[in-house]
Parts: sequence; structure tokens; C-alpha cells
Amino acid sequence: MYPKLHANAYVRPRDYIGATFYGMASVVGQSRDSGALERSNFRVALATLERSIAPADLDAYMESHDGEEPFFATRAHHWAVGWVETLYVALDAPASVLDAAEKILERLESYPVLDEDDFGEEEYREASEYWARASVADRVHEIQRCGADPAVSVFAARRSDLPEGLYVSDLLA
Repeated sequence: MYPKLHANAYVRPRDYIGATFYGMASVVGQSRDSGALERSNFRVALATLERSIAPADLDAYMESHDGEEPFFATRAHHWAVGWVETLYVALDAPASVLDAAEKILERLESYPVLDEDDFGEEEYREASEYWARASVADRVHEIQRCGADPAVSVFAARRSDLPEGLYVSDLLA
């Protein structure tokens, strides 16, 4: 039962001296350098797991496990990548949590986006931040490079707000 979760069960790396997560399975992760898709999927997966468990089931689980939660996110710092966050689920969590985690992994196997709306909002936020920080010359270059809607004039580069008609996915490429 729950083959995808068991395939992601924690195994301690050979030369690792940090915290261990035996009896846990990783669901999703993100790092300092994650793009909009990984950040969105991490946020959506965590929210999905939070909604999957009834308060009474959460209390019962935590009481029987010395206050441990059935799922949690960890953050590890690393010299090469800055930090890495991983969302773990206990392999003995209530069935509702295990079902939700298994469905997340199944969905990600067939399609990389857990929530199109959340991903679109994250992508737009990232593009808007990039646009606001960019110089006018860089904005002009991006308007020309991205093959924006013909209605987007290079004069839109003067404004700090992202012009409508500029293809956000091209801007982030």
C-alpha cells in the first residue's frame, strides 16, 4: 500500500551526519534556487496535507507519537545550494494524510504542476519582481526578446509595472 510513498522513504546517505528521518517519506522539496514551479508545488502540497487531516486525528496522532506531527517541512543549510526544504510524511500517519501524499506523488508523476492557478500567480509575481528591478534598457530588451503582443510598445519599459501582453513565461525563460 502507498507504493510511491514507500519508494520515497528516507534512507540515510552514507557520509551524512545530520538529522535523520527514518519512518518518513519525502513528498516534495524546494531550495533557495527553486523556480516558480517548485515553490508553488511545495506550497500547494503542504496546504493539501494540512487540509487532509481532521483536527481530532491530528491530536490523536501527536498524542500517540510524543508530540511529533504526521508531516512537516525541514530546512537544511548547504554550502553549495544555500538551503533545501523537504516536505516529509510519516509512513504511519493517518490514512487521510497518506492518501493525500500518495495522490500528490501520482499527480506529479503524470503532470508537473499541482495547481495551475497557484503556479500562474507565482510565475506572475516572479516576473513582476524581475520587471520592477530591471533597468529601462533591460525592459526594452525583454519586450523585443519575448515576442510580446504587438500592442506592447517599447515605451512600456518606462513603467515599473509589468505591461499586459508581455508573455510572462517567456520573460522568465
